[in-house]
Amino acid sequence: MEKMIRSIIVLFLIASTVSFVLCRCSLSTDRSDVVQSKTEKLEEDNKLTEKGSVKPLGKAVPKNRVDTVTQETAKQERKKEKKQRVVSVGKALANPQGAISDKKIGTVLSKIAENLEKKKLAYRANLKQDCSGIFHQIKDSLQLRLPALAASKSNFKYPASRIRSSRQIADWYYKNNNLLLVEDAIASRNAIRPGAVLFFGKSNQKFKNITIDLLTDRDNNYSYKGAINHVAVVTRVSKDAQGNVIGYTMMHGRNSKIPAARSSSKVIQSKYTPDLPPFGNWRQQLLAIANIVTPRS
Repeated sequence: MEKMIRSIIVLFLIASTVSFVLCRCSLSTDRSDVVQSKTEKLEEDNKLTEKGSVKPLGKAVPKNRVDTVTQETAKQERKKEKKQRVVSVGKALANPQGAISDKKIGTVLSKIAENLEKKKLAYRANLKQDCSGIFHQIKDSLQLRLPALAASKSNFKYPASRIRSSRQIADWYYKNNNLLLVEDAIASRNAIRPGAVLFFGKSNQKFKNITIDLLTDRDNNYSYKGAINHVAVVTRVSKDAQGNVIGYTMMHGRNSKIPAARSSSKVIQSKYTPDLPPFGNWRQQLLAIANIVTPRS
């Protein structure tokens, strides 16, 4: 009886072992089939991808794919906007003061400059005697001496005194369609006239692809990162036989060593200073031109 029980136990163990082995083999076979199936699918996808039938999943669209129609439309819109701005600025710069001639404006501005020079105003921002402060003094004096141009009695307007930095002043003129961005100072020289407001860049730096954002950094509270670093007002110009501007005199706040005074610039630089930018303020590039008088819209 005991031997029979042992035999039954042995047979049970053998049967269990065989069953376990068969089960493992089946699982292994299933996994191999799955792996093989996935491998075959991947190879098939790769073949299709190489033939161009299927795009790899999740792969970025090439950067050189551009919607040419949309790009061309945007380009045309920018050209149209630029043309409209040039027309508007041209009107603002073309003697907006009407019957008051350039000669009259120049005479008045020269007298204003002479009076400011007599005061020997040191370059002090807190006293509004820096370059932008002197601009505001000239702008206010012009309206007192020529009531026909006064903001309170005419169709003209001016930047408020709270608009203090040269970059803020430039942006004000830009927003009022009265600022010419200067890519080429020689080509833009005839926009310089008595009453022109000139904006200059940082010393010893050259700027190109001029935009109002480059000049003013207006999205960053008009920080010093803006290219404009100086402003002045033209009191007189000199021209050649063909009527082209070849030089000018401007009134401005100078620097900590020199009080506010007039200075001049010529298109033909001295042989000793061939690297000076044309019509610049010494080593400061001319970047933009406005007319001190702005017509109301």
